[in-house]
Amino acid sequence: MSIKQAFTQRHKMYWNRYARTAIEAGRVLRHIMLNFLCLHAAFGNPKVFEDKIGPFFSELEEQGKVKLHYPCGPYEMSLECVNRIKGRDTSMWIFPDPPNYCWTNDANVDVHNFGVAQPGLRVTAAAVDDAIEYITEHIIPTMGPFDGVVAYSESGMVATRLAQKHKSIKCAVIFCGVASTDKSMTESDFAPKNDAERIPIHSLHIYGLKDMFKESAVIMHSYYAQDKARMLQHSKGHTVPSDPRNQQKIRKCVADFLTAVQFDVDRM
Repeated sequence: MSIKQAFTQRHKMYWNRYARTAIEAGRVLRHIMLNFLCLHAAFGNPKVFEDKIGPFFSELEEQGKVKLHYPCGPYEMSLECVNRIKGRDTSMWIFPDPPNYCWTNDANVDVHNFGVAQPGLRVTAAAVDDAIEYITEHIIPTMGPFDGVVAYSESGMVATRLAQKHKSIKCAVIFCGVASTDKSMTESDFAPKNDAERIPIHSLHIYGLKDMFKESAVIMHSYYAQDKARMLQHSKGHTVPSDPRNQQKIRKCVADFLTAVQFDVDRM
């Protein structure tokens, strides 16, 4: 072997070694931490929501795979409004101690429909779009940009609309999602009319077997691309379970879901 051939062979050896290292480094750099916007339910607050869903994401946060942000809804409920709702037959509802916030002004002025025959919420499309405007102008500039959104109950509508409007959102995790029964929502572009109009992101929909709004959660699931949408049913009602068995099941499902999301993000 000539000196020139030996030099060329060694050069190729080192080049291949460092090229592979550079490629792997690039993959690591692209394995970005996912930034999540977490939207508490109506009548809730960020602290209560963090306490509820934190256990499902804590290990992923420690590993640097996700970062969760818990902003506060723009509308604080009056004590009169809270007491009026508590005065109804709301045995399935647990209200946290004040302060209590909402993401839409419809919820703030108490136009909720808690009827047993047709459970749902009369939240208008305009109210949801106002919430999106608030998030866009006041939350994303300070906490974002966001790769995903986590929502609970009524805020599932806000999360869904956010995913429609902001293409940076790559995934959604919705607990006990509640879709509005107001005509301005069901007859607008909020509700997809065909497969092409479904939101083309990964989504995970978690709801309870005893949830009075479980049919609504299934409707919200239909707003998302069905080949990327997952569903998980737990044994409780309209709540985020705190018992060990359900928590373990949800924690595993969330971890598997985010692994699939991260795989797609890494390929972008």
